Amino acid sequence: MTQEESTWRQNILFHKPYRVHSILYFIYILQGLLYSSGDSLVNGWHVLLTTPDILVSDAIALGGLGAALVNVGCVGLLALGVMKIAGVELKGLALGTLGLATGFAFLGKNPLNILPIILGGYLYSKYKQAPFKDYALVAILSSCLAPVVTQLLHFPQLSFPVAISCGLALGIAVGFIMPPLATTVRQLHHGYNLYNVGFAAGFLGVLIYTLWCNMGLKFTPASIWSSDCHQELAIFLGVLSCYYLLCAWGAGDAKFTLRDIIFTDKLHSNYGTLPYSLIYTNMGFLGLSCLLLVMMLKGTLCGPVMSSILAVVGFAAAGKSITSGAPVVAGVFLAAGVSNLVLPTPLFSSSVLSAAFFATALSPLCRRYGPFWGVVAGYLHLTLATNITSFHGGLNLYNNGFAAGLAAMLLLPIIQACYHEP
Repeated sequence: MTQEESTWRQNILFHKPYRVHSILYFIYILQGLLYSSGDSLVNGWHVLLTTPDILVSDAIALGGLGAALVNVGCVGLLALGVMKIAGVELKGLALGTLGLATGFAFLGKNPLNILPIILGGYLYSKYKQAPFKDYALVAILSSCLAPVVTQLLHFPQLSFPVAISCGLALGIAVGFIMPPLATTVRQLHHGYNLYNVGFAAGFLGVLIYTLWCNMGLKFTPASIWSSDCHQELAIFLGVLSCYYLLCAWGAGDAKFTLRDIIFTDKLHSNYGTLPYSLIYTNMGFLGLSCLLLVMMLKGTLCGPVMSSILAVVGFAAAGKSITSGAPVVAGVFLAAGVSNLVLPTPLFSSSVLSAAFFATALSPLCRRYGPFWGVVAGYLHLTLATNITSFHGGLNLYNNGFAAGLAAMLLLPIIQACYHEP
């Protein structure tokens, strides 16, 4: 390939990450329009915007596949627009943030309930007299507490004007509080949990939930799962993964081998310096790997599983690789197997699959201390993730980030006492 051909390809699309992802999110919207249109699409999205979105509320089951995909695309474009306005470079954690933002549009986020929280993050940057660029990613990630904005609308004790005013005010307050809180709690796991904001949001979610309960505003976590769109979602994931692989080919800004892809996190400690061709290849590779695993285990793709896979794809640009993620996933399946011996349940159910993919937030711990501790971390992650939702009532959509942070926090003292450098 000549230098002129490489430059032409880069200038067309592939070396412009904002353009790459804008087109991707419009593809999501187009796919949604193909699956439903007219009144069914409008009614479905209206349901997504007005229904309580506490965990687990599958957008596909609530509003239909078409409305869910349109919602994913719109949330992605909104997050991308915030980053563009703030001047964020679209690499590393920024791509991970987009993965979480779009993934959780399958599981509770929508443009209306995330905006107040992002505004709170912006106000915090003004309070600190710092550029919004420094807090934009935390502001977007803090929208994992989006249910606090909308849940107040569904308490019969509150009139609509009071509920909407309190919801907006609480959302702004959450966005304002989360940046310093996330910085503080990171010290508890020393950076071994990639979903640190989810960890911080867990503590804040517990606080908000208990305050509401004390005022008589009680509710229970939801359990709404879809199961009839597996084939369509498999096509969606295939399109997403192949799109990133196409972008990797088009970027053409570096040469690398299969070893570079498989051992990305071991060979490159700073993902922010990676060329886009390697970043996109790793994202597409992990997307296809997750899809293949679901197919091999005869699992079912649904909103929560899609959310977890999009998070894996996003953080393929910010700390995940197949070598550091596989032992953690194995630990989750081991925990599910042990549970199955006592209480027979489907071993590879959608809840187990989604927890397994989310558990890869502990990839840095596995990379640092080896696959044995990765398996242990995955095992502990599942036991925590399936039992801590009741503490925050489902208000923290990144419940697995909360669980991963607790797992790392509890394991690190044990690992450091037992681990010996090879």
